[in-house]
Amino acid sequence: MNNRVPVSSTGVELVGPSYRVAAGIIIELFWCAGLYILCLVAYLVRTWNTLQLVLACPTVLLFLYFWYVGRV
Repeated sequence: MNNRVPVSSTGVELVGPSYRVAAGIIIELFWCAGLYILCLVAYLVRTWNTLQLVLACPTVLLFLYFWYVGRV
């Protein structure tokens, strides 16, 4: 959660001045959607160690993707 403020401010600064409010709202909507998805996954996966494995799987896939992209 420590990276939320820099990411939000960077995302808002990348758009023009007239779209900054909308960009900030959209960034926060994605943050809230991620928290709701986390709650749903935690409800479906009852044990904390299995939940940690389920939440770590996308990171492993991301590392494999970077390894694949480096070869292309």
